[in-house]
Amino acid sequence: MSYVSEEEKILAFIKKRNDEGIKLLFELYFDELFRYCYSLINHKEDSEDIVQIIFIDLWEKGYKRDIKSLKSYLFTALKYRVYSYWTKKETITDLVDEFNEILVSYELNETLENKELENSIYSAIKLLPPACKKIFELSRFEDLSHDEIAQRLNISKQTVKNQINSAVKFIRVHLSMS
Repeated sequence: MSYVSEEEKILAFIKKRNDEGIKLLFELYFDELFRYCYSLINHKEDSEDIVQIIFIDLWEKGYKRDIKSLKSYLFTALKYRVYSYWTKKETITDLVDEFNEILVSYELNETLENKELENSIYSAIKLLPPACKKIFELSRFEDLSHDEIAQRLNISKQTVKNQINSAVKFIRVHLSMS
């Protein structure tokens, strides 16, 4: 059977909505369309999807159209689908780039805010009375327990707790005012 008569047969099946048409269409054109699509986008799964979408569109709408050359119709449809594919890819890439810029900006702002908070805390610690400051620093920066601080400074464990509570309250008040 000649190529032209094969196309005519497929078109006739499509117009009649005969399932044999889609099978013949697939056998005759899938590999060629897939290879061409793959050469344009270099992605196997997306190439397969695009070709299948073209076949589905032809099957669903082709019976309404006056198609003269099936091959020309399919390759033209493929070009439009590939164009649409790249347009969506660029849009997605632009969105990802924009999101990354926002994320970096957010992280920078968060880092600056954390740095500002850290600076405010250190400023408040500097304003603590010397004994209170010493106990707080041993607790928070040297990670000593209340017992260890009490032994090191030769004071009661309750004094350590009271001084740490006073320091924390003072720092909170200082932070709320800055």
